[in-house]
Amino acid sequence: MTPDRLSDLASRLWEAGSLTPEEERELGVALRDSAEARRLLHSYFRLEGALLEQARAGLLSAPLPARPAVHGRRPPSGASWGAWAAGLAAAGLLAALFFLSGHDSSSVPANLQARSSPPRPSVPASIPTTPTAPEIPAPAATPPAPASGPSVTPEKPFPSEPTLATPLPPPPAIPGAPNPPLQAPNVPDVAPSRDAVAAEVVIERVEGEVTISEAGARTAGRAGDAVRAGQNLETGSGKSLAVLTFPDGTRIEARPETLLRDIREKGGSGGRTLTLQRGMVWAQVRPQPQDRPFLILSPRGEARVLGTVFTLRADPDPKGLLRLDVQEGKVRFTRSSDSRSVDVGAGHSVSSGQGTDLVLLRSQDVVQSFQDGRFPTADYAGTRDTMIAEKSPQTTYGGARALVAETEDAKEKRKASWALLRWDLGSLPPGSVVHSVSVSLHILEPSRGQALHFYEPARSWSESEASWKYASAGNLWRFPGSLGAADRWPVALGTLAPLQKGEYTAVLGEAGIALVQSWINTPSTNLGLQIAVTSPGGGIHFSSREALSPEARPRLTVIYTPKK
Repeated sequence: MTPDRLSDLASRLWEAGSLTPEEERELGVALRDSAEARRLLHSYFRLEGALLEQARAGLLSAPLPARPAVHGRRPPSGASWGAWAAGLAAAGLLAALFFLSGHDSSSVPANLQARSSPPRPSVPASIPTTPTAPEIPAPAATPPAPASGPSVTPEKPFPSEPTLATPLPPPPAIPGAPNPPLQAPNVPDVAPSRDAVAAEVVIERVEGEVTISEAGARTAGRAGDAVRAGQNLETGSGKSLAVLTFPDGTRIEARPETLLRDIREKGGSGGRTLTLQRGMVWAQVRPQPQDRPFLILSPRGEARVLGTVFTLRADPDPKGLLRLDVQEGKVRFTRSSDSRSVDVGAGHSVSSGQGTDLVLLRSQDVVQSFQDGRFPTADYAGTRDTMIAEKSPQTTYGGARALVAETEDAKEKRKASWALLRWDLGSLPPGSVVHSVSVSLHILEPSRGQALHFYEPARSWSESEASWKYASAGNLWRFPGSLGAADRWPVALGTLAPLQKGEYTAVLGEAGIALVQSWINTPSTNLGLQIAVTSPGGGIHFSSREALSPEARPRLTVIYTPKK
């Protein structure tokens, strides 16, 4: 079964709560025979649940996307129940399919099993329906190149963002399934509890040694693993790293020798929490409800976050310092010993320890972003980006509003495409020392769970002239698609695996930091980055520098210390 066919069946199972007998048998056979099918279906339902949770909590800035109608199939009469009710029936049917395909119930993902229990008698919150204008990418029209260079051929535009859905109606009783009693007339609507939605924290990325522990039991942490409420996560020494993704898109990066305790999603009036026992975390926190902030606790203080980017370092020595550096937004820091609080804004830091005063200082580290039309200034236009596509080896895409990075897939008759990006960093002072580098992209079509990687190009390329065959006019890639060692260095600089649409930030590793450092030291070596995929079926669509909204354009962020 192809991923598209699996996605189609999963979509209709989620929305309608049922399939035809033939389709049920087809899906059951796929789940029985293919571990990849089971994993993809798990990821699909987990993403749908996360989107529904955010919508009900009022955290979505845009409506949920509607799915295209399936031709030749009339929606079942129960479609008007809404995705909330249909998801319950879908979970029950999915569990039955697992049983019929020879799997016991333990093989069904825990968060899907939870959906089959009766929901609380509550009404989902409405979702705003103001649509945003989709961006329709189109290949660039390039000037005529020399006879030896690439030619420009017409190309079909890549998909724009989908249409938007209408608000979810309250769920009625589900025939043939246990249901809670309906609310009596004239009873006010009750906001749904966050506990009613199955949500989990997922390990997005792992490097080196990562361990999950609970009640004395320790297991190795792997990418894709769920971290249950109350579990701990620990990273080893050296280059060990773990990136956690929360259902709302919040990302926490645990650096080497870090211990995070009691990671949990809290219900009721509490927000998400974790305890930094020791080590360092980098956090990108999505906007949180005012009454449910994200709390990062430590033995010497707490950081109360409503939406920002920051770094928190905790000395393993109980008498050592706890330091908070804020790169974007604002964080309220409270010291444990005397409950004194201070609001720490962007570009500032605060430290807490025995015998030290709680003083707000301007951070020595500088955070500088590069994004056309926004940073460092509104007139910055130093980004260059394009893609090269195997299916059209001489077509250029320097003016396209959306770029694609995806691997070849023979079953789907899809060819490979890679993305190229470069930023002019000439405004960074010579001699600066780089500490951190991240790349932010506006995702239009997320990956299917497979990871993509950043690489360093080994050959100079031109935004307006690069194609699958040529790096620039008259300058062939050593191997078409820049696949040779003379075209691209083999070391992966960072990983990205977005699971949902919207802004996604990937942090580069040590090799990526060293590369950006070399760009500052020797600007002529700046050949940018290439996004490529190594696993079958993986790929993303994202907005380019030609996007109409400046906020959607690719952004490079560098944290550095200027030369004294």
